[in-house]
Amino acid sequence: MAVEKPKRFTDLQELSSLPNSFVNLMGVVVDFLPPNPSGGTDWQCTFCIEDEYCSQKFKIKWFSAGPPGFPSIRNIGDVVMCERIKVSKYHGTVGGLANRHTRSSCVVLPVNLIPASIPSLDSELRILKKNACQRLGSPKEPSEADIRYAIFLCNSHKSSLPAQKPNTQSNQKPHIQSNQKPRGFRDKFSTIDHIKIHNFYDLVCEVVKIWDAGDRVELSVTDYTENELLYDKTQGQDEDYLEREGDPYDYVPRHSTDRANENGPDGKRIIQVATWEATAVEAKDKFQVGDYIFLQNVRIKQNSSGKIEGIIYGDRNYPEKVMAWGLDKQDGRVKDLLRRKRAYWSEVQQKPELFQKDEGCKKRKVREEEKPKSESKKRKQKKEAVNVRGDVNLGRISKEFRLNQHVRTNRPDTRYLRVPDIKKSRLTTTPDGHNEYIMPFENIVCRANVRVVDFFPPDLEDFAVFHQESEYDVLSDHSSDDDYDDEPGSTQGRWEWRFCLLVEDAEASATTAKGEAVEWLKLFVSGMDAEGLLNLTATDLRKDTKTLSKLREQLFILWGDLEERKQIRRKALEERDNVNDKGTLKLEPAPKAFPCCIQEYGIRSKENKDALGQWKKCFRITGTAIK
Repeated sequence: MAVEKPKRFTDLQELSSLPNSFVNLMGVVVDFLPPNPSGGTDWQCTFCIEDEYCSQKFKIKWFSAGPPGFPSIRNIGDVVMCERIKVSKYHGTVGGLANRHTRSSCVVLPVNLIPASIPSLDSELRILKKNACQRLGSPKEPSEADIRYAIFLCNSHKSSLPAQKPNTQSNQKPHIQSNQKPRGFRDKFSTIDHIKIHNFYDLVCEVVKIWDAGDRVELSVTDYTENELLYDKTQGQDEDYLEREGDPYDYVPRHSTDRANENGPDGKRIIQVATWEATAVEAKDKFQVGDYIFLQNVRIKQNSSGKIEGIIYGDRNYPEKVMAWGLDKQDGRVKDLLRRKRAYWSEVQQKPELFQKDEGCKKRKVREEEKPKSESKKRKQKKEAVNVRGDVNLGRISKEFRLNQHVRTNRPDTRYLRVPDIKKSRLTTTPDGHNEYIMPFENIVCRANVRVVDFFPPDLEDFAVFHQESEYDVLSDHSSDDDYDDEPGSTQGRWEWRFCLLVEDAEASATTAKGEAVEWLKLFVSGMDAEGLLNLTATDLRKDTKTLSKLREQLFILWGDLEERKQIRRKALEERDNVNDKGTLKLEPAPKAFPCCIQEYGIRSKENKDALGQWKKCFRITGTAIK
């Protein structure tokens, strides 16, 4: 008995009159080729389908960045339900096209799971739909009518289908070891020990570490082969790399508690690969330490230290293209990696002395440091430690001065200034050629390493204020201080971040003379600069507890347990009921210093009418983000 075809599917015989249109198709697979590399950088899968009205094969070409992105067709006779297939005409032949731009999706009903007759109960159809359908993308959930027609279509074609040959890939996912390669295809797969500079390679690796660097995601990967152009972990070069996780107070969680597994093998076996754009998003969202992954088209280059590293760029023509994906342990190349991994760790257990770090140089260095130094050498060593600047290069500074690696600036080349120098900076000018005038402010941007001493307002709920929009906001000299309201009565406005950090220089305790007061600097944080720092959109924090919780977590990375200590201090002062002490909350600064960019600017002052005029110099954080 014939079954009516669901209306959302187009008959194959009508496609010749629908060029360049997008259609939904259902048909029986009568021929197919497994995924294989195309002539470009993508992979392709080709299959032909028929329906009850058209006995002529309709060919569909499906393109994807890798093997996981194809319909799970295993045998001739499988029924496919394809959505958003583009009808194209090539050399006079009508066919179907699916790629990342068409946003096509598919449901496959395997022939070996299709019953010989249509079940009479809808419950049986629902069970079949739940257990048998294999989905790709985000297709519409098949209805009972779709499943009923698919069973009818498959059974009506069984007699006309050719006898099926044993399919060696029927129980396997399509992997990259397919022997069917297009003409001119060059297999770029390589193990790490054979890679060379300025070449492109496909790598199968284990993830050792994942690091979100903001605009990119850096992966430390290994396949347990050695390359002489990689860093040698056994010589201790990886110590700074390990330091960027955690902190003295343990308020930033580590990625893993198993340090041995997280840091991977010793020796020259780990390569750093930087991923960008869509691949970086995929790596950040889906990869974990210990996963086995396939990295496509990795460019090998030499860094400033003469060592090699990898880069996976985005595709300009196809910005959504992902060139890294996870692999199953059943993959042949993953099995080879596992064999090398087993051999390595087995050798480590049997001969641990071969893999221990060389402590000789380290001990000799300690003994040399213990020798008494002349006064000139001591002064020189102290000067070198103070002159070390930058966001990361702090190797010669003692551990307590190491910067918080979870805070980054977008202007690493901006000149570095210490807090006292920032406060004392003055710009003089002689407009008439004789008299010298001091400008009220310079509008400069500099870089500094600071730690938080205090913050205002004292409650995080007040870090966001409601700004009532005004037609004068576009004027550069318009002061919007009166436009802020903690209790908005009008909806014509928006919530904005607005708070202040009291900071000191990261080296204040080391460079300030005994008995001399440490200089502090007020840094205002507001607007887009605050959103960039916190990676949060301002809302009413007294009502939005979720955003408040995220804000507290972000600031916890910035200043540690400063908020908790401030609350304890306030409570103690209130219990003492001493009015003179309530205004001074002397707190220990945050344990971890961080890099930031500071912008100097001026505001009109109603009180300050000295030689600088009616202007007051202020400072705010800019170009800084908590990662």
